[in-house]
Formats: sequence, C-alpha cells, structure tokens
Amino acid sequence: MELQTAQKVQEEHDSKFHKDVMSWDKSKQIEHCVFHLTKIAGLFSTYCEKLHHGETYDVDKLVSDRIPDILIFALKFANLWNVDLEKCYLDRLHAIEVRRKA
Repeated sequence: MELQTAQKVQEEHDSKFHKDVMSWDKSKQIEHCVFHLTKIAGLFSTYCEKLHHGETYDVDKLVSDRIPDILIFALKFANLWNVDLEKCYLDRLHAIEVRRKA
C-alpha cells in the first residue's frame, strides 16, 4: 500500500471510529498522539531494560502491536499537518544519504 493511500485509510478510520478525538483542535490532537507515543516508547524502553538484565519479555506482542501503532501515529501526524508522508519520507532518506556521503 502506498503511503498516500495509507494516509487516506487512516483519515477514514479516524473519522469513523475516533470522532471524539477528531473533533478536538489540532494542538489537543497532537498532545493526545504524543501521549500515546510516549507510552509506546516506554514499552520499548522496558523491553531494552529487561533484555539488559537478562529477563524475559513478550517481544512478539511488542512487535505485532506497537510497530503498527507507530505507523498509525505517523499517518495521523501527516494528516494533521496535511503533508505527503511518502514524499517527506523519501526526502528525509535522501537528506540522510547526502549527509553520509559528505
């Protein structure tokens, strides 16, 4: 699926299933997304800590649930700022490649 299509799918999903959040102003929606992304970062941090201490952690659930969540929030941010995520992504990769070649 192309990212532009994914953005549209995300927008349709949000309009149908998250009407409450979609009715908030932009800054409140961003705050809401950042809150959830912070929780996700915490889960990955916990995974790293457990791994560091030789403890077990349900990595399969972390990967299957939370990596898609990160994409969901990237799509939401792109929609909130009305940017073409695919173009931004490719531009960002190019900028990194140029910097690495220097």
